[in-house]
Amino acid sequence: MFKFSESSDFLRRFKAGERPFLEKVYVAYVDEVEAYVRRFLAIYGRHGARPDVGDLVQEAFLRAFAEKARHAFDGQRDYGPFLGALTRNLMVDWARRSGKELPTEDLDRFPHAGPPSEREWADPETMAAVNGYLGELPAPLREVHEFRYVQCRSQDETCSALAISRQTLRTREKHLRDGLRRHLKRKQMRGGS
Repeated sequence: MFKFSESSDFLRRFKAGERPFLEKVYVAYVDEVEAYVRRFLAIYGRHGARPDVGDLVQEAFLRAFAEKARHAFDGQRDYGPFLGALTRNLMVDWARRSGKELPTEDLDRFPHAGPPSEREWADPETMAAVNGYLGELPAPLREVHEFRYVQCRSQDETCSALAISRQTLRTREKHLRDGLRRHLKRKQMRGGS
């Protein structure tokens, strides 16, 4: 839809956060983002309080137009998949905060949208720290990581495969997240070593 590669000046000014250029991108993609949010809510937001669609669309663009996100976009590809991945992540965050379990299939509305490559979202030092943490996991946590985050299995599939209760799985997932946070914090406090 919108090719940054056609104008290096446009990309430079977008990355600088100049309002007219942000507005052009917003106008080009707002309908697509809104359609994705509505579709997501129609599928996964059937129970409980429904958030305001406009608020979620604005939050998607706030994330996309944040300095870090603007600079992460290289301008060589279509912006749609990049924005789509950010929007999908926003909606998954909303669903998790709402206590909803999401299947991994059917989350993408944007063509070619997918998780960004490691190069796009994490520096090499952080990835090395994450990989070090994963390499030191005890077997029960390593199994949960493998099923949930590598194979992208649902909680039900993981519980069945590991013969554990859903509460046990949630506890192990929490240990994984908390342990990673502590590990990264320790690495940061030691200057990344």
